[in-house]
Amino acid sequence: MTNSGPNTTNPHDQNRAPGGSSAGSASAVANFQVPLSIETQTGDTVIHPASFTGIFAMKSTHNTISPEDQKICSITVDAVGFFARSIEDLQLVVNVFALKDDEPSRDISLKEARVAFMKTPMWHCAGSGTIVAMEKAAIIFERYGVEVERVSFAPEFDDVEILKRMHNTVTNSDAQAAFLREYRMDKTKLDLEICSIVQNSSNYTRKEIL
Repeated sequence: MTNSGPNTTNPHDQNRAPGGSSAGSASAVANFQVPLSIETQTGDTVIHPASFTGIFAMKSTHNTISPEDQKICSITVDAVGFFARSIEDLQLVVNVFALKDDEPSRDISLKEARVAFMKTPMWHCAGSGTIVAMEKAAIIFERYGVEVERVSFAPEFDDVEILKRMHNTVTNSDAQAAFLREYRMDKTKLDLEICSIVQNSSNYTRKEIL
């Protein structure tokens, strides 16, 4: 909802999209304009642009990094993330924010590794190229001794429309509060979509939100 503005192009191919609402940050990193960037993920606004622009991204676990001085959209789901051109650069950022794993990392052989192959409820939207690439990746893993486990979502999470409605209810409710100040100060400077959210044009009820 906050990605309105001049079009950002993909530095690898100007005819291709650079991803979601953190596309500007991702393109700047990919195009060597900046070494690192910081953003928040509400939906897929960290992992999406990174995959489209060919850079590395890390989304922190919710609430492990304070969003202070960042404009958040949803206090419920927003998590701070980073873009970089290398894993080593991301490791530097991790050290700056004093992030730690729950368990110490250790080296394992490929035969000890396990990989989950999960077809999300959006799998039916995947293009043939994506499907072939995913299947090929699973075959390569198995060829080198990695255990590939095909996992499915529980039935109650199979309905895409229900999941979208639930996510939008939470994020839009949070965004109403997040952008209320700017709306009251000068709504003419806000994108129409943000104004619509603050006005609750989708008519989310208090019962749905709770």
